Amino acid sequence: MIPLLAALILAAAPPPDVGARIHASDQAAQALQGPLDGAWTLSEASGAPLYALQFSDPVGGRGPLQGAWRALGGHADIGVFTELRREGDTLILRLPAHGEDPAAVIRLRRDAHGGWRGTLSGDPASRVVVLRRD
Repeated sequence: MIPLLAALILAAAPPPDVGARIHASDQAAQALQGPLDGAWTLSEASGAPLYALQFSDPVGGRGPLQGAWRALGGHADIGVFTELRREGDTLILRLPAHGEDPAAVIRLRRDAHGGWRGTLSGDPASRVVVLRRD
């Protein structure tokens, strides 16, 4: 009985190269996307998360960088950026004004490790922030 069961399990197992094919397909899909494409989290320097961000970044600048945000924490606001601009290693994101709070501006610069660090101003005070890929 056990040899028959083992034979059935082995016969039902995917070929050993399936994992490699899945990885190759994933790499090919990533090649069609720019470096910012995907989900990110903007956090305070202390690590406290502030915003969940989602970018659409076509490879090679074949289209504009687009993005949306969702506040994490006290208020559950969501929206799209009123400004989203990449200038070399600098990324500028502007969120709309919220109630009496002014528009928040996020200015980030890519660091040597591929991460992003900078400042968030107008939300309601300026603070140091870090952007990390999810």
